[in-house]
Amino acid sequence: AFLYIVGVALAWRKKNLAWYTCILSWVVLPLFVVLIVICFLCSGAIAIGASANADFCSGGTTNTPEGTIREILAVNGYSTEDLVFQITTYYIQQCAEVTSPLDYISAWEGELVSTRL
Repeated sequence: AFLYIVGVALAWRKKNLAWYTCILSWVVLPLFVVLIVICFLCSGAIAIGASANADFCSGGTTNTPEGTIREILAVNGYSTEDLVFQITTYYIQQCAEVTSPLDYISAWEGELVSTRL
């Protein structure tokens, strides 16, 4: 990038250095294009790899992403009675449970609204 900045500065001052223009045209520019193509290919490969890796189902006895999350919680010492475990389970089951583990917050919200009036 620095070489291009120098080239722009030379062109701006209307100074034509044939050897510098030759280096920019025949060495730096092709190298720049090759590096852009390599970066484009690498980013594509990383995107494909990340997509494939995101769907690996390796956790727990169910071998699902939900099982992976539950196993991570179990390894970190959370039991089924812990609030963190209950909230996470509620979320990964797409909020399908009848009662939310955070229902007590709604009760507090009602109390706060009534005291504000």
